[in-house]
Amino acid sequence: MKYRTATMMLIAIAGLAVTAGCDKKVDITFTNATDKVLEVSLNGTAKEGTGLLGALNGRGSQIKTRLKISKSDLPVHYRWTAGPYGGGFTITKKIKYWAVDVGSDRPPRSKKTVVHERKEKNWTETTTEEVVTP
Repeated sequence: MKYRTATMMLIAIAGLAVTAGCDKKVDITFTNATDKVLEVSLNGTAKEGTGLLGALNGRGSQIKTRLKISKSDLPVHYRWTAGPYGGGFTITKKIKYWAVDVGSDRPPRSKKTVVHERKEKNWTETTTEEVVTP
């Protein structure tokens, strides 16, 4: 009888240890794709990392935040705004990182998303003509 009680106690303690770390951490990065200064805010159910995040300066500046989400709440939807821009994304169990390009038509992406960009070369061709008059 003692062994059965001890075994049940060990199982209960192991179960508590497994469920103790029930928060999922997700890193979110906002990158400014415009030349404007934009204030970024993020709204959702996370315990940390939401609200007014700060200002994105000109093109290429970034703001990073880490969300702590209860695994029992997943999947969960978040809304973001940055000046006149805004959007949303959904965090699932598989997502650990999310990137948002503010001011571009590119959708939010995870680390597994591959982005192909094509840069066009601009050049000027100068020609000279020699005019000979008789």
